[in-house]
Amino acid sequence: ETGAGPSRNIGVLFAGNEYISFLDADDEFLEGRKEYYESILKDNVNKCWCSDYKTSSERIVKSSTKKNLAEYLSNTNIGLSTITVRKEMFINYGIWFPAVKTRQDTRWLIALLKAGFNIKSISSVTTLYRIHEAQISKSKLMMSLNVFILYLSEVGYSWSVVKYFIKYSWNALRKHFL
Repeated sequence: ETGAGPSRNIGVLFAGNEYISFLDADDEFLEGRKEYYESILKDNVNKCWCSDYKTSSERIVKSSTKKNLAEYLSNTNIGLSTITVRKEMFINYGIWFPAVKTRQDTRWLIALLKAGFNIKSISSVTTLYRIHEAQISKSKLMMSLNVFILYLSEVGYSWSVVKYFIKYSWNALRKHFL
């Protein structure tokens, strides 16, 4: 099984617009999202944006003002369904979704950030993130272990990666339990 990565890449190739947004099957764009993004993107030179999102339990998750690799690894609070990116990120820079079963979005974001691109945050809730029993990220302990393994495989071992993972774990605990 290769996950959603190859399907997303085919969608990008056939997309007729300059901007690409992704929507997981269990998430929902909120009313006015398209118009809001269009007003912001019109004269903006940035290549990648994300927004805040709301969970199905009505909790608002804010993304930081600007995301670089260190900030993202410390707190992966960017949901794929909140991202809008210029199509050229794929075509001109070759940053495609990997053909792996899980966490294609995290691997893609890490590749994007490792290439030196920043993700600009839009301070507005544009997406509903549904929480349900069958989702992959339901088991927080198992997900944390998988994230650490992913960090090691995508970024390599260093004390900085360990530090980012500790911050990630603390932020996850704080977000879900405190």
